[in-house]
Amino acid sequence: MIVEITQLKLVKGASPQAFIKAVEKTQPFLQKQSGYIDRELLKIADDQWVDLLHWKAADDAKRAGKAMMHDPSCADFVKMIDPAGVTMIFPEQVKVWK
Repeated sequence: MIVEITQLKLVKGASPQAFIKAVEKTQPFLQKQSGYIDRELLKIADDQWVDLLHWKAADDAKRAGKAMMHDPSCADFVKMIDPAGVTMIFPEQVKVWK
């Protein structure tokens, strides 16, 4: 399993509440993507967030990320993110302890 970890910064003026709604609007799109497992949204500060997704494979995550940039249901989400404030990594999940 691959964990997509995206740390992002919102554009100036974007509210946390509006951002959460924009993220929710992307869920139907993501749920249709090959290899999608689940997602968590983490807040660092009002303008800094972590979008954490689990995928079956890194290629699934990368393919969905490219498609997301052009899907109308994801437009509000994309517009709220400062492109200069995005960091993404795709580590492989090795073990989980509960």
